[in-house]
Amino acid sequence: MLKELYVENFALIEKLHLSFTQGLNVLSGETGAGKSLIIDAMSLIMGARSQQEFIRSGVDKCLVQAIFDGPFSREIVALLEEVCHISSDFLEEDYLILSRELQRNGKGVCRINNVTVPLSNFRLLGRALVNIHGQMEHISLLDSDKQIKILDNFAGAEALAQKERVTAAFAAWQQLEKEKREYETAQQEWERNIDYLSFQLEEIAQADLTLGEQEELEQERTLLENSVKISQGMEEAHGYLQGGEYGGGALDGLLSAKQALAGLAHLDERLQTLEERLGDIYYNAEDCMQEIVHYQQGIPDDIERLDEINERLEQIKKILRKYGNTVEDVLRFQKENTAVLEGLLQKQENSAHLEELIGEKYAVYQKEAAVLTELREKAGKKLAQSINEQLQDLQMKQADITVGLVPGHPSAHGDESVELMIRSNIGEEYYPVAKIASGGEMSRVMLAIKVVIAQLDQVGTIIFDEVDTGMGGEALNAVAVKLKAVSKYGQALCVTHSPVVAGFGDSQIYIYKETVQGRTATQAVVLDESGRLKEICRMLAGETITDAAVARAKEILAQGKQ
Repeated sequence: MLKELYVENFALIEKLHLSFTQGLNVLSGETGAGKSLIIDAMSLIMGARSQQEFIRSGVDKCLVQAIFDGPFSREIVALLEEVCHISSDFLEEDYLILSRELQRNGKGVCRINNVTVPLSNFRLLGRALVNIHGQMEHISLLDSDKQIKILDNFAGAEALAQKERVTAAFAAWQQLEKEKREYETAQQEWERNIDYLSFQLEEIAQADLTLGEQEELEQERTLLENSVKISQGMEEAHGYLQGGEYGGGALDGLLSAKQALAGLAHLDERLQTLEERLGDIYYNAEDCMQEIVHYQQGIPDDIERLDEINERLEQIKKILRKYGNTVEDVLRFQKENTAVLEGLLQKQENSAHLEELIGEKYAVYQKEAAVLTELREKAGKKLAQSINEQLQDLQMKQADITVGLVPGHPSAHGDESVELMIRSNIGEEYYPVAKIASGGEMSRVMLAIKVVIAQLDQVGTIIFDEVDTGMGGEALNAVAVKLKAVSKYGQALCVTHSPVVAGFGDSQIYIYKETVQGRTATQAVVLDESGRLKEICRMLAGETITDAAVARAKEILAQGKQ
C-alpha cells in the first residue's frame, strides 16, 4: 500500500509530505485548494505524461516520491526482476520507493529504489501498484484485456490453469505458423541453393578426386614426355660403365686398378686400405649398372597413356579452378556443402509435413480454447449476478449488467474477448459499460465492479477521484459503504466533497491553501478527531457552524465507525 507521498515544487505545492494508513483515506478541502494536485502527482508515479505546468514557477524542476510498503505480490516482484532488472533483495524492510523528477528543459528521471529506469518500465510498475478511478475515466476496468482478466480471476483456479493451457497451445500452433511463413519466404531461395549445390557436388563427385593423384600423374607425365631423352641418357651411362662403343668401361678400369693394388697390399697397410676402397667403389658401380639396366627396361613409351594423363590432369585443374586451390580444399568443400545440402533437403521435407503438423496443433488449441470458453460462460453469469447485487445496494434498482463473450480471432487468451454490457433501465437496450453517458452511473458501476473484484485485484492502492459527485441521499450513503468495503481488501484513497463519504474514512487529510511571503502554496494536514468533526461541519454547513451541523457531523462520524 501507499505509505508516504512527498511532493516538491509541483504546481502550487512547494513541499508536501503526506502519510497514509491502511483502509479508507479521505482527502477533503475547499474547491480549488489543490486536492486534484495530489491525484496529478500520483498519476506521475503511474507514468503519466509530464507537463511543464507541473513545475512550480520560479524553479527548474519538481519531484514526486512515493513510498510503498509490502508485502508485495508476485506480479510486483516479477516486474522488478524481469522487466526493471532490479533484484527484489533491494526491498529494504519491504519498502519500495518510486520517484520521478521533471525538469524545465523537458528531461526527466525515473527511479525505483534509487535505480534509474526507463519511463516505460516505471509506468508498468506504477500501474501495478496504484489504480486511479476518476468519475469519467474509463480506466483499466473498461479495457477488454482487463475485463477478461477480471473474469478469469473471478472464475478461479480451474479457469486460470485452463488459460495457461490455452496460452501454451496457442504458442505451439503459432510457432509452426511462423516456421511455415519462414519456409514460404525462403522456399525459392532453398530451391535455387539446392539446384546449385547439387550441380556442384555432382561435378565434384564425377571427378572422383583422391589425395596425391595429381602429383603422381604429373610425375608419370614427365616420364612419358621425356622417355626418349631418358632412354638415351641411360644408354650412355650404361656404356660408360660397361664399355663398348664408348671405349673401355668404367667397371673394367675399376676392377683392373683394384687388382693392381691387391698384389701390393701386403707391402703397406695404406695400399691395402686403398684396395678395399676401390673394391667398394667397384661393387657400388656394378649395382648402379644393374639398376640402370632395370630402369631401361621399365622406361614407358605409351603415347595413349600420355593422352589419358593429360586429359585427367586437365579435369582435375578445372575442378581446382572452381572449388579450391588444392585437392584437399575441394574435398573439404565437398564435405561441408554436402551437409548444407542435406540440411536444405531436410527443411524442404519438413515444410511438406508442416501443414499436417499445423492442423494438429490448431486442433489442440481449439479443444483447449473451447473448454476455457465454457468456464468463462459459467463464471460470466455469476460475475454479472454479483455486480447486479452491488448495483441494487447503490440505488440502481433497474440496472442490469451482463458479461458478454465476443467471438474474435484466436489468441493466447482464447477465442473471445469480454465486454461488460449494461441496461440502465427496464425496457432499454444493453450498451457497453464504456458508453454510459451519466457520470454518476459510471461511478456507481465502476464502484460495484471494484467491490466484487476487490479480493481478486492485485493492485494495492485504489484512488477514487470525486466518484460521489452529483449524488445524494441513499445513493451517496451506499457509495460510502461500498468505498469502505473496497478498502477492507486494499488501501483506498478518496477525494470527496461529501461529508457522508468523509465520515466513513479511517483517516482524513485536509487540503488547504495559504499565502506565505506573497506566494500561494497548497498544504495538507492529517486531522485528529476534533479536526475531522470541524471539517465535516464545514462540508455540511460552510464556514458558519451551527449546533445542527455539529450534531449531524457527529452522527455521520458515528455511522462511519459502525
